[in-house]
Amino acid sequence: MVAPAALALLFLSALSSCYSSWEIEASYDLSKDGEKGPSGETAQYDPNFNTMIEIADLFSGGLVIYDDGVRFNEPRSPWNPEMYYADNKAQNGFGLITNGGYIGKGRKINGATEHLNYLEVSEALAYVHKTPGGLLYGGVGPYAAYGIGGKVKFAGGSEPAFGTDGYKRFDAGLHFLGEYRFNMGLMVGVGYDWGLYDKSNDPSDYTSRNRTMSVSVGYSVDKIVKAIKGK
Repeated sequence: MVAPAALALLFLSALSSCYSSWEIEASYDLSKDGEKGPSGETAQYDPNFNTMIEIADLFSGGLVIYDDGVRFNEPRSPWNPEMYYADNKAQNGFGLITNGGYIGKGRKINGATEHLNYLEVSEALAYVHKTPGGLLYGGVGPYAAYGIGGKVKFAGGSEPAFGTDGYKRFDAGLHFLGEYRFNMGLMVGVGYDWGLYDKSNDPSDYTSRNRTMSVSVGYSVDKIVKAIKGK
């Protein structure tokens, strides 16, 4: 119970802070594991779908770099409907990108498919570059996850993926991301989870660490709320 409680506290702490923008995201990922040892096996990637909330605190010299100010010096376009003027924004700088939500990991091997379902939180330090149409940023930071369920499916049946005969539920490592956020609220990005924590229950026989690459699409929660309110 310690691991899920720690994840919840970390995410609630992020929510309670003052951030510049929120986004809801959906992503598609390909995941497998890196195994070593006498019983270590070479796996194939398994596809999964994920849902996340991203909270971005994008700042430069203490100033928020992503705001809702309307600029009138930039031609209107589908990607810049509010006519932002990039030169009126803060300079390039660093920001903190917090992600939290559901992510599916796993692998395919010898005719069997493993689905590992996690609740995950990540915190990345990102460098932010402003452009006329939006923000380009990329960074890296730690992630932590807790397995909430999963199965190993094979011909003729299935069995739980976590437990004494499976994997440990905790997962942790480094999260890499690269994203572009359009002024109109749309976000597209890529990410990679490089697991450092060994989830094997028998390290003397084999070690197992998650490897997950993802492609994501998101949209600003602030923009959705304003659209509902008619603003």
